[in-house]
Amino acid sequence: MSSRKLFVILLAAAFIIGSVGSAGAVSSYVNSFSSAYPGSATAAFGCSICHVPAGPPNRNAYGAAYAGAGHNFKTIEPQDSDGDGATNIAEINAGTNPGDSGSKPATTTGTCTGYAYSAWSACGTNGQRTRTVINNTPAGCTGTPSTAPVLTQTCTPATVACTGYKYSAWSACGANGKRTRTVISNTPAGCTGTPSAAPVLTQACSPTSIACTGYTYSAWSACGTNGKRTRTVTGNTPLGCTGAPLTTPMLTQACTPPTTDGTTLYMQRCSACHGSIQRSQVRGATESEIKSAIADFPQMKFLKFLTDAKIKAIADALVTTPPPPPPPPTEGVHPEGWLDQHENYVDRNGTSSCTACHGKDLKGGTGPSCLSCHSDTGGD
Repeated sequence: MSSRKLFVILLAAAFIIGSVGSAGAVSSYVNSFSSAYPGSATAAFGCSICHVPAGPPNRNAYGAAYAGAGHNFKTIEPQDSDGDGATNIAEINAGTNPGDSGSKPATTTGTCTGYAYSAWSACGTNGQRTRTVINNTPAGCTGTPSTAPVLTQTCTPATVACTGYKYSAWSACGANGKRTRTVISNTPAGCTGTPSAAPVLTQACSPTSIACTGYTYSAWSACGTNGKRTRTVTGNTPLGCTGAPLTTPMLTQACTPPTTDGTTLYMQRCSACHGSIQRSQVRGATESEIKSAIADFPQMKFLKFLTDAKIKAIADALVTTPPPPPPPPTEGVHPEGWLDQHENYVDRNGTSSCTACHGKDLKGGTGPSCLSCHSDTGGD
């Protein structure tokens, strides 16, 4: 057999085998269509659903869309492949050919009773899935049904493991050399469970240098007996500054110390009414007597602020302050009426000022013995 004759035979065999394979593929697509839309009269169009009248492999618009969708009829349902005004699914439901613009659902003025929907979307992380309206039903009806379409539906999203964190922005660098941030949420969005790695919420940083302009102080201490009060530096200002100000902190201040000197207190608070402490009307008054007078006499209530220590100091001063000497005698005797006056004088001032004339034991000196009228046992 010649080589030319053998080539012709092989070429013819290849053509026959290719035709059979192509026909088998086309036949499988028709079967797939019938399986996708059982009972639809459109299946009767056979190969012309996807191919022009010349037949395979020449596709019409519907066949091209089907091939472009990965041979998935459901995906292209909302499309109007042949451009005749009816969606592909509307034509399939009506039994017309979605690949032939001359084959389309009959126009009707019937009332619409519902909707034709696309397939539901996958369940979102928000727990909802969605769909769209692709046409009113029945095909070719006019008017929108009174009932609104149901376009969303609750669902249970698939569990997604968390792999990390979503953070806020870093804060400014603090004076402690650290900046911080917070966890806003886990990633990816909608995941469940906390990642095994702990979030990183702090980070070392170099704080911006801030010049100090002054000091912050503690409160002043009480005024000391040395006439000064003190305080300490608790920090520099502003907060977080570096370096001390050039000015020296003011840590001491002159003040007037509170007095507990009995003589001074008496002269400040009591002398206006009772006279000088040497000639006071209340010489010898005790601490309890002074307290009672302050409590009982309205004109003395202004002295309630005096502490026990200050009242005691006044009482001690009224006893220890030396009294003035008695009036000097004239021609060897006391002034006229002295015998009537000296008892009050002694009661207020004691007998210490009498010893110069009457002797240390009051039994006589340049003056007569006091015991000539008074007993030495403390009686009159």
